[in-house]
Amino acid sequence: MDKQSAVLQLKHEQQTPLHRDHREICRFSHKEEEDYKAVRKQIERLCKVSIPIVSTVDGSNFTAPEGLKLCTEGSPYPYTSYPVLLWGGYTYWPLSYIDNRYAMAIVATDQRNNIVRTVPANGARYIRKIEVNAAEQKISFHGQADQVTSLSWQSLDVRST
Repeated sequence: MDKQSAVLQLKHEQQTPLHRDHREICRFSHKEEEDYKAVRKQIERLCKVSIPIVSTVDGSNFTAPEGLKLCTEGSPYPYTSYPVLLWGGYTYWPLSYIDNRYAMAIVATDQRNNIVRTVPANGARYIRKIEVNAAEQKISFHGQADQVTSLSWQSLDVRST
């Protein structure tokens, strides 16, 4: 297969050359084949890399750290449908400061709701929506008055500390 039809031309794309056509690209005769090993290695790498997922959770029982609060633009308390980021077994909560500054604190919690990391993010308050840009590996937190704060995946990922 020619390279032009095999690549997606994504920013962080990792290419693994295989000497096969479109029909044989996924057919291997045994596990010791070099092409099989190359494909398996890439699949294993991808399984370790996760993509952040935007979701909503019931935040009515979440206790925000001192100086922070759950607060959305336009949604009434209690926050039974609070926007969060789910990623690598952690929940990332975009919280506002109680002094109402134009900033958020992205608080990562584990599955037991223990806080494992807090990342300050200036520029927006009162979360409205979250967007994930996988190609650029950035996450945008949209808040009040269309203000946006964008952070790289690396700056948020608790596994990178």
